[in-house]
Amino acid sequence: MKKIELRSYGVKEFRTMEVDNEKIVEGHAAVFGQKVDIDGWFYEVIERGAFDGCDLSDVAFYINHDSRSIPLARTQGGTLELSVDDVGLAIRAKLDVENNPNARALWGAVARRDVFGMSCAFIIRDEEWQDINSEMPTRIIKKIEKLFDVSSANYPYYEGTDISARAKMTLESAKKEREELNERNNNKDIQPPPQYMPGRGFIPLGEGRDRGLNSALEQREKAGKELKENPKNLSVKSPLSVFGELRAVTVTPPTGQPATIVVPSTYSQSINPDFRVVSSLVDAVAHLNLDGGESFQQAYITGIDAGNYTAEGANAAAAETKFAYAAINKTKITAYAELTEELQKLPSAPYADVVFQNVRTSIREVLAKEILVGAGGANQIIGIFSSLATAIDASTDLAISQITDTTLDEILFRYGGDEEVETPAVLILNKNDLLAFSKVRTSTKQKFYDIQLNGNGGTISGVPFIINKACKSLMASDTAANDYCMAYGNLSNYQLVEFSPMEVKSSGDYKFREGMTAYRGVCFFGGNVVKHNGFLRVKKASS
Repeated sequence: MKKIELRSYGVKEFRTMEVDNEKIVEGHAAVFGQKVDIDGWFYEVIERGAFDGCDLSDVAFYINHDSRSIPLARTQGGTLELSVDDVGLAIRAKLDVENNPNARALWGAVARRDVFGMSCAFIIRDEEWQDINSEMPTRIIKKIEKLFDVSSANYPYYEGTDISARAKMTLESAKKEREELNERNNNKDIQPPPQYMPGRGFIPLGEGRDRGLNSALEQREKAGKELKENPKNLSVKSPLSVFGELRAVTVTPPTGQPATIVVPSTYSQSINPDFRVVSSLVDAVAHLNLDGGESFQQAYITGIDAGNYTAEGANAAAAETKFAYAAINKTKITAYAELTEELQKLPSAPYADVVFQNVRTSIREVLAKEILVGAGGANQIIGIFSSLATAIDASTDLAISQITDTTLDEILFRYGGDEEVETPAVLILNKNDLLAFSKVRTSTKQKFYDIQLNGNGGTISGVPFIINKACKSLMASDTAANDYCMAYGNLSNYQLVEFSPMEVKSSGDYKFREGMTAYRGVCFFGGNVVKHNGFLRVKKASS
């Protein structure tokens, strides 16, 4: 399995700047052609072109790769920009220093040069080793498959035993692969490892395979035939291929009883994951930490009166700025699961770890849904579609009956103020409606919309989108008139406030006698739309 690897650099150009009152940090998370000493085990160089074809679709910006914290910026939210130049992988991150104390602290530390390192986490697709048996081999990273995050780095030069251990394992693995390759090239008679075949167990591959396999199958067929012809008094010997070994299982049934064959059961050591259940919307909206708080009020402007002509000596024309507040109150969200001690201790697969993590996933799934459909009121988040999202004037809602070749333009040009087309903005919609966009055709039967897919998001003719199952499908027959189906806007216009960190605990006390372990997750969050008409809501029109 491919490993996620971390690489850090001390870069002179990691700097702060301020543009249009926005606090920005810039630098390079990876540097081409720089020969780096990986803790004394080997040198490493990232080759120019290594990021060509790399998956850069959803990359977050953290401090020291702390993914448990709220991202300081993110590509999906438009606050993190990545580009490849002559130096390496360049980043430009817009920091929310007013609402995020970590962003404010990093801004000051970079400006003072207390922090001057950058780092990135990625998976390598293609690499090359030079002088691998020398005291200090060189590893050339030729292609990077996926970039997960970029980070500021307090210590950019691979200090620490954890990195040293991983570097040693990387080198040893490369040497082992090279030795095995050389051995196979020098000895053509070496058989590859056995392969598992359902119903047959592990069988050897290569020359002579068919002869050994046919022999075992013939013996098994013979044993089955003998059991069928004389099921009562027969002692049967049958070869069973288990983990590459042939074992004879002898079954002597009680008098008068049919013989049975005991076949061992085996289970995998891994658990295949489900499809994504949490929309990336939960991470893309604005986040604010207010540990211990009960509520939060976000001010926003609802309008500005225009000035006017004034006669000499007359009073100046009134030009008041109108303000309002979006209230965000604390709500409580929990998730609970139980696991037997047999499922914890007996299987090889990590069931307990998966259950523990999925309690957290369950809470995040609720948040991703409530950002859209939260009803507000007592102990409920106020969603974009809620009537309590008072920052949105309901008269601006767009009602459409079907998705056509003008639908996207209707949404784009109806959003925002009167003087400009607002960008960047994201369309939030149901997967079924995304399919409907893909089915729109030109007069020559060509696809009208250019849809680029990337997991939970992508673009429709260049317009970013995020799939969220909480949206009703405009094209579904059971969606009623005036039901909300889509939302379009800058995702920073929705504020999700964390009044306490999300916490998941396990306990064996509650059902100790039954041998059960309970997992309980809890968080206190609130949310609301915090900009006047910050989202255009799309609802189904009456037929």
